[in-house]
Amino acid sequence: MNVKIDSVSDKTVSLREYLLHVYANTSGGMKMRRMTRLTNAFSKKLDNHRRAMALHYMHYNFCRVHQTLRVTPAMQAGVSDHVWTISEVVATIEVRSGEEAA
Repeated sequence: MNVKIDSVSDKTVSLREYLLHVYANTSGGMKMRRMTRLTNAFSKKLDNHRRAMALHYMHYNFCRVHQTLRVTPAMQAGVSDHVWTISEVVATIEVRSGEEAA
């Protein structure tokens, strides 16, 4: 699949190249070895990869206090009123899993 991306360049680039460009400009690459494939922790199945990414960004946005914000991004956006613990994230995942199974 090819897409035309004006912000990257005027030429047509593949979607993979575009996503790698966007990803390289985010903090995700520095935090998740799962994305690099230089280790045996990379995801071989898309479903596992999606879950790992969701868990990573859940922690990044709800549990981790950022230096420049002095709060979590979720608190800054008004989505949460406190810093979440890992046990709260796990409980949320368990509730969501139970809803999907029902």
